[in-house]
Amino acid sequence: MRFNTQKAAMHKNSYIGVLPFLNTANSRERLLKLIDRYKVDFDVYLSSKGFNLQRPYVWSLKQKQELIYSILRGVELPLLAAVNLTDDNGDNSEYLIIDGKQRLSSIFDFTKDKFSIKDLNGDDVFFSQFTTEEQFAFGQSLGKIRVQIAQLSHSEITDDALIEWFKFLNFAGTPQDEEHLNLLKL
Repeated sequence: MRFNTQKAAMHKNSYIGVLPFLNTANSRERLLKLIDRYKVDFDVYLSSKGFNLQRPYVWSLKQKQELIYSILRGVELPLLAAVNLTDDNGDNSEYLIIDGKQRLSSIFDFTKDKFSIKDLNGDDVFFSQFTTEEQFAFGQSLGKIRVQIAQLSHSEITDDALIEWFKFLNFAGTPQDEEHLNLLKL
């Protein structure tokens, strides 16, 4: 074979699914409860390296608003990637966000009224000001966001495997700064 077709470690135990805190979010109240119920790690600290896998939050307000408009229009978003990290008993303990920090953080921030979007009249509207029907439609759209989820236990995961998967997934999109990429060199 002329090409390396061996699956990365993360791909062996992965499936395409939906994050449970986005799957049944049919109102602001329900969405906020689900977000608070699950532990979500956006930074993914690499203890053997002494730094976070993810860069700091870099999206502008305009980028966050455009994401929300895309969700409202039913635009299919690029696949997210996460590790569902379980304890040795197989119980869900947390989700490590490998790709999609900017998108998920923006969704969380919007639902928590940390920023508004403009309506058709040019007025600022926060998520809490959405009608029940608008909140339901937004929640239905969130339930369509697909995620490649690797189901692993603490004993199965390594910092190097997380870095390998992160680099594999992040060859496009908003470019990583050179300093952050240098940190991730194995």
